[in-house]
Amino acid sequence: MADKFNSEMLILARTARGMSQSDLASACKIVSQGTISKIESGLLTPTSEAVQAFCDTLGFTERFFSKPAVRTAFPVSYNRKKQKLSKSSYEEIISKSRIIRLSIEDMLNSVEITPQRRPLPSIDLDDYDGDVESVALAIRQMWQIPRGPIPDVTSIIESSGIIVFHMDFGTNLIDGFSQHAVDGFPPIIFVNTNVPPDRLRFTLCHELAHLTLHILPNPNMEIEADQFASAFLMPREDIIHDLNRCSFEKFMRLKLSWKVAMSALIRRAKDLGKISDSNYKYYMIEMSRKGWRKNEPVELKNIDEKPKLAKQLVVTHIEDLDYKKEDLKDIFGWNEYNIEEIFHLEKPKLRLVI
Repeated sequence: MADKFNSEMLILARTARGMSQSDLASACKIVSQGTISKIESGLLTPTSEAVQAFCDTLGFTERFFSKPAVRTAFPVSYNRKKQKLSKSSYEEIISKSRIIRLSIEDMLNSVEITPQRRPLPSIDLDDYDGDVESVALAIRQMWQIPRGPIPDVTSIIESSGIIVFHMDFGTNLIDGFSQHAVDGFPPIIFVNTNVPPDRLRFTLCHELAHLTLHILPNPNMEIEADQFASAFLMPREDIIHDLNRCSFEKFMRLKLSWKVAMSALIRRAKDLGKISDSNYKYYMIEMSRKGWRKNEPVELKNIDEKPKLAKQLVVTHIEDLDYKKEDLKDIFGWNEYNIEEIFHLEKPKLRLVI
């Protein structure tokens, strides 16, 4: 191949497919696991036949394997995931997100994102005396968010230049993760398409906390992120009077107006002193007994939390810069990845001719 083969891209493509070196060797047939190991270690340059086998097996083009990208460390502490998620499954999810991120980087070479709101600042929690709620309120004020429930969290986050991307993680053991801005690339939040709207909105705000508070990880960061998300979605002064005389029926009604999970409302009521610790324990036990921890009895409808920035990058290239979808796939180095599906493009409507 004309350009230098990047072994890092082979590792990325393989892990994104959920394949081990042995799996890849078995699928390629003409390349042994030992050879693949040496290629990935940078000790051996693959033959043109081996490169073609990698392309055919993994669904990418030669151009993909010559990209100068370097794999970044996994955001192990920057995600909402359960301990049951295996390392290999997590690696597959992160690798897929890296491939998507690289495609967005390619498009940002031609199109610039212009934020409508002030960019999210990096905040030292010590400057707020450790008060996470004050930080959440400060961000709402900076972005001039009206009091009360937020109708569309995604649009507010993206209006600050943060990219939100919905991706099928293939599991319900992880809700989302975020990555800070680096080398001119904006911050990005990946969210699992399989989570319900109320959980999705909380996840977005949880990750927003990581982006503003946690340049460096700390032992309390997940607790702080949950506190931020709760305060950002349900500011104390706006919701506290709604939490008088709590009951399951009231939490159901409040879920519809505040667009957060009943479990989040119950926790907020406890944190604001509207219910006792024993009442909180009672509600949580009953939620579990009724099966409401997984499927709450009230569903949010007509929620429009659809990301637009990444999709608009594709649309701008096609409609304004005269690119075809195949041109973009060629730039990305994709063979099998479906642009329409990944970037959530609408399918063209059929026109009836009579």
